[in-house]
Amino acid sequence: MKKFNITEFFEEYSRGLDEFPIIYSKDDLEKTILSSSKPRSLFSLVSFLPKINSLRIGVFDLYCIEEFYSIGILYRSCIEHSVKAMYIWMKMISDSSDDIGKDYLGMEGDLEKIRYAASLNKQIKVQGGSPIPNIFAFMQRMELVSNGSSRREVERETNSFKIYKMLDWMLEEKSRSVSAPSLLLEVYPLYEELTSIVHAMPNSTSSYELIGEQSDKILKITAMLSLSLYVLIYRSLAQENPMYEDVAEYCELKIISFTKELNE
Repeated sequence: MKKFNITEFFEEYSRGLDEFPIIYSKDDLEKTILSSSKPRSLFSLVSFLPKINSLRIGVFDLYCIEEFYSIGILYRSCIEHSVKAMYIWMKMISDSSDDIGKDYLGMEGDLEKIRYAASLNKQIKVQGGSPIPNIFAFMQRMELVSNGSSRREVERETNSFKIYKMLDWMLEEKSRSVSAPSLLLEVYPLYEELTSIVHAMPNSTSSYELIGEQSDKILKITAMLSLSLYVLIYRSLAQENPMYEDVAEYCELKIISFTKELNE
């Protein structure tokens, strides 16, 4: 296997991206999404662009200073972001509806608010104040979450967004009409190995050596995961507006290039 050159990799990865602005313009993007038959799902998918790009940049920067423990945390998060984005994309195709976007922005969004409000309520109690009784009902009265659903229903409906549930569905769907990107399914085992780091478990320090040994591969896979999401997102946008074809095609070519390099 040839020696990995970080400088060449950065140059190769970034070359040409400036020719295709990531979003083009906010107005064009907004019009494209709103004109879609699945605006919520498409918006949900596009929202992963800055998230996955930020994680990729973080992994790259940490690689440069050989901070392997932190790389493990960001890499695991990168996998989780990728799973959720690809799950939304696959559901959007397989269901031929906007339901997954409604669930993600609606129920999943409500659960996020509920958990945050519950943590604030605990903080009030710790500081000697009087916590709000039945915080969920209070949030409904304030129209902070959707009416007509109980907290238990929200938690049940969002259960499908747990990573294990998403992966189970993706693996099952892979044998049918919509295929999950094979790269994602291949990197999942390392996701499990990195659990100890994220949750500060006793064996977390042993992962430091593991990540150090695989850091070159992790860097490349992180780039490929981000490019894979770019392709899914821009191909989805291009179905609504052909102006996004160029950047989708560019990312596909880069994936082919990186795949060959990984296999050398």
